[in-house]
Amino acid sequence: MKNEIQKSLPGIPSVEDLSPDAKKSIFRETVKRRLVREMDRQIDAATADVGELIGDFLRTRKSDHTRRRYRRALDVWLTWCDGAGVHPILASAREADLFSAQIEGAPASANNTISAVSSWYSTLLKWGKISRTPFVKISRRTETAPTHSVPSEKEVRAILTDSASSPAIIAMAYRGFRVGALRGLRVSGSRFQTMSKGKSWTGELPPVVLRAIRGLGDRPFSDVPASTIQAAFKRITARLAAEGKIEHAYSVHDLRHFYATREYKKDHDLVRVSRLLNHGDVKVTTKYLHDLGIL
Repeated sequence: MKNEIQKSLPGIPSVEDLSPDAKKSIFRETVKRRLVREMDRQIDAATADVGELIGDFLRTRKSDHTRRRYRRALDVWLTWCDGAGVHPILASAREADLFSAQIEGAPASANNTISAVSSWYSTLLKWGKISRTPFVKISRRTETAPTHSVPSEKEVRAILTDSASSPAIIAMAYRGFRVGALRGLRVSGSRFQTMSKGKSWTGELPPVVLRAIRGLGDRPFSDVPASTIQAAFKRITARLAAEGKIEHAYSVHDLRHFYATREYKKDHDLVRVSRLLNHGDVKVTTKYLHDLGIL
């Protein structure tokens, strides 16, 4: 069928077959089209209010946490463009590659910045504000798989015995709170409400946590910065590990690992554990427990 169609069509001439006048005519038309495209881009850049475009884009993000993350990434990009003398609307794929190669910080942080800026350009393309995005097939940084540690029940008790911050440690170990969620924690009866990673988090507190925070009011950790808890915990676990009383110098997030592992082993119910951890999707919980070596 393909050969029959080809035979029925007139032959397509090559450049060598064209007359000098035809070559000149096609050359002029090609140059004209390129100039029109470039003029369109220049007009887009001249008429674009980058601040407004970023504001409109950020309003499409669902949470304050996400908006702040995207805002920081776009600020990094705009600063780079300013230093390179590049208008963000006129940025090329080459300039996007240079920017991606020059971002400072850990691989995960650099990749988040690249993804956020790329998402902005994709949205502008969808809105018809630009004709192409410079962030196409950008190479991501290679990330080293994180090493996760899960303290045992015995180790958690050893840490608690040695810690003056035991209510916070109990709350993280036996209810799975992230350290950043503690300061905004509000308690009413056995129920709690807080914010974590930009999302509302409500639920029930187990008796062991209720006993630990008894007498601390309805906002038990409102006066304790997360950095204070983290620093104290790091000092305690480093010393206990050096003394051979625990296996690792654990981080506060390892207490969340302890909670996730403990709860999953009760009934192997991924959906229940996902809700307890306030994960947005059970797939996140599956990967979480897989990384911990539980699945």
